[in-house]
Amino acid sequence: MAYEQRDNSGAIFTNDKGDNPKRPDYKGKLMVAGVVYRVSAWVRVSQNVGDKFLSLALDVDEQRPPLQEPDPDTLQESNEGETTAADGLPF
Repeated sequence: MAYEQRDNSGAIFTNDKGDNPKRPDYKGKLMVAGVVYRVSAWVRVSQNVGDKFLSLALDVDEQRPPLQEPDPDTLQESNEGETTAADGLPF
């Protein structure tokens, strides 16, 4: 069964930092109000009392939908012989 992202929930997982100590300790995704965010988390230690905590950063996950082939019914040939969209835009 495939994982289904649910609204107002998410998960983070241990991140392979490789040889870069600045990479986050944890990475994952969460969804809030239908928007998917990438989550990065670093384990930090407070300077005052020495308690450990997670410092978080969120970025909108800008996954682009897959490109679709143009519908041949909406294409037309221009005066120069180029095929353009029916709305007249050359792209």
